[in-house]
Amino acid sequence: MIKVRLFRIYDLTFFLDKKSKIICLINRVRYTGCQLSLINCLLDYFGLTSLEISAVCYTSPAEYYWGGLASLERRGTTSWINWLIASEKADNLNLPLLLDFLVTAAGNEQMKYLAAVVDENQWFCSSFRLNGFSIYSRQCVWHLCASSIPTDEHWTSELIEPFNECDLFLQSQIPPLIRQIGNNWSNNQVYILRKNNQIILCAKIELFKKQVYIEPVFHPEAENPGNLLVQLASWVCQSPEIEIRVAIPGFQAWLTESLLSEGFQIEMKQIIYVKNLTVKVTDEVMSFAFDQKKLQPIGPHQYHAIEKK
Repeated sequence: MIKVRLFRIYDLTFFLDKKSKIICLINRVRYTGCQLSLINCLLDYFGLTSLEISAVCYTSPAEYYWGGLASLERRGTTSWINWLIASEKADNLNLPLLLDFLVTAAGNEQMKYLAAVVDENQWFCSSFRLNGFSIYSRQCVWHLCASSIPTDEHWTSELIEPFNECDLFLQSQIPPLIRQIGNNWSNNQVYILRKNNQIILCAKIELFKKQVYIEPVFHPEAENPGNLLVQLASWVCQSPEIEIRVAIPGFQAWLTESLLSEGFQIEMKQIIYVKNLTVKVTDEVMSFAFDQKKLQPIGPHQYHAIEKK
């Protein structure tokens, strides 16, 4: 019988098994080679972290199917699925059991949403839809290997705080439905570019050696945004050769032409799946009596006949 439970110490054998495939769903970790989140996952096994939910899907201590880790947002709104671990026997029939467990655990932690960023070409996408996750938005990860270039722009590093200039800028540019799920970054530090006392670019950055991962939000009046991204990457990374990856959400698709002209190419298309944990799981359905002594639900719901006693 297939079961799902929280990680225990002896599950390390599954985690460290060379045949197990670790699937990272955190772009800033995946595209910079920074494995600190993987270390956090190990720490969670020993109960040393309190902001994460780790679970395994198994039949016996010697036979595992899936493992997963979801982080909890400190502000108490969104839990993100950051890692999945698939064994050789992992399939779409067993993953929904793990997802259902994570949904319940996140709900018990008073989270409003459970979210995940998944590549469109991943073979297990259907499991998210089966568990009631909605396609909330889409984004593209653009890639460019380039030489560092000088910049004349004045870049500043600032913190996002409620209702400060950075926060108000993001609120004005990000659609409300997307903004309400928050994000899966652990810090609020951003890089800002101003023109004429107005913010035209706000970007979060993860840096590892010559690899730079950027999640920018541009003002529509920004000129040549593709080149600005290369300048920003050159400014934060001192390497003469840099590898840049930029995540562009659907609502900023107008940047496409500028990115192409700068030499960027689409590396991956991604889907942001979201499960709303605040809605009722079932709807109450009104019924009325028939002459044949049966009750039939009203509306476009599936028909279920109920015998009268």
